[in-house]
Amino acid sequence: MLSRLQEKEEVVLTDVSISEVTEKVAAEFRILAANNGLLYETEIVKDRKVKADEGGLRELVSILIDNAVKYCTEGGNV
Repeated sequence: MLSRLQEKEEVVLTDVSISEVTEKVAAEFRILAANNGLLYETEIVKDRKVKADEGGLRELVSILIDNAVKYCTEGGNV
């Protein structure tokens, strides 16, 4: 994903709420974590903004959480 972003000729950065993006993406993985027998908790600081490409940020957060769920030991915590 990072390689693809670097290949883009023009990346448009806007003010994005990383808090909201992370909350939404994290909610999408809650059932998957439960189905894998994992304790899944979030602690997201409210009202944090970054300059980013929103789609790219969403994809990056999704990859990180997906990897955490995939590679967590059985009965572990995410």
